[in-house]
Amino acid sequence: MVEDVHEILGQTIEKELPRKELEKYIVDFLGSHSICTLATSKNDKPRATTVEYHNKGMDLFMVGQMGVKIENIRANPNVSVALCMAPNSWLNVKGMQITGKAKILTPSDPDYESALTVYNWQILSDELGFDVKEHPKYLRIIKIEPEKIEILDVSFRANGYSPRQILTLR
Repeated sequence: MVEDVHEILGQTIEKELPRKELEKYIVDFLGSHSICTLATSKNDKPRATTVEYHNKGMDLFMVGQMGVKIENIRANPNVSVALCMAPNSWLNVKGMQITGKAKILTPSDPDYESALTVYNWQILSDELGFDVKEHPKYLRIIKIEPEKIEILDVSFRANGYSPRQILTLR
């Protein structure tokens, strides 16, 4: 078994997944998770926060209260998002790193209503005990538009593809 792991991990494979397959993989991966780590920064001080998200395609939507991450995004919209699955061995490591721009949506923003729908605002309202549509001042909706998505999935090797794949969007 150890020899198999050395052989698999020691191979250099640079073959890229076809773009459509990679895009489908990304959307499926995002849809199968709901928790990520959002990294923001302000004045060269980074902050990583674990948050719940919902996705529409490759765009991510998060809800946040006024605080450090919102202040950081207002000062610097460049963000990074990390997602991973807990592997039980090196042979099934799966993770995703998203680099992109964050935008804080307000009720006057054209994407606001759509973001509320993606985020399942009815469920959020029930959990918080107030209608978030009626009281938007308490929460902010953060939209992450990916520019680059980097994937590590060791299982790609089984089909002759590199375990590291990169999708550049913007």
